[in-house]
Amino acid sequence: MKADPFFELLEALRREGLNVQADIDAPSEPNGEWWADISVEGWRTTVSWRASWKFGVYTSDEGFGFKPDEVYADPQKAALRLLQLRRRTERDRNGAAALTLKDVRQLTAVSQEVVAERLNKGQAEVSRLEAREDAKLSTIDDFVRALGGTLEISVRFDDFSGPLALRSPRASGGRARNAA
Repeated sequence: MKADPFFELLEALRREGLNVQADIDAPSEPNGEWWADISVEGWRTTVSWRASWKFGVYTSDEGFGFKPDEVYADPQKAALRLLQLRRRTERDRNGAAALTLKDVRQLTAVSQEVVAERLNKGQAEVSRLEAREDAKLSTIDDFVRALGGTLEISVRFDDFSGPLALRSPRASGGRARNAA
C-alpha cells in the first residue's frame, strides 16, 4: 500500500500559501481506493486516488459510486486544477466546474503563441478563442490537438451513457455531405 498518495498534492497547494486541510481515508485493502475531502480556504472538494488512474477529481454532484469527472496522473497538475476550480467557484458562485480551453492550455503548460503557431493563426485569435462562449466542435478539436490531446465527447442519460463520435461514419469515409 502506498504511504499517503496525497502528500505531494497537498504540499503543492500549501506552497501557494493557502490554508489547506484534508481528511484522508486509507483503503482497507492493499490495492483499494484512497479518498480525501480537501478544503482550501473554505472551498471543498473530494479527490480519490487509485493506482490505475491516480488522482480522480470530482466536480459534479453525482455522489458516491460514480467515476471521477477528471483524472490526473501528476499531483502537481491535480493541485493546479484544484486551484483553478477554487478560483472559478469564487468568481462564479453557481459552481460551474468544467474545464475551459484556457484551463486545458495552462494544464499542458503550452503558451498561446505556441498554440497559434501550431494552428497557423495569430496569438490574438487564440486569445479570442479561449474567451469565446461558443465555438465549433472542429475548432475545439483542432485546439486540443494543437496541445497534444484528443477531444472526446460523451452523452449521459438516466439509463445509458457512452462516447459520441465527432464525425459521422459517412463523413469520415470520405464521401461528400449534402447541404441541407
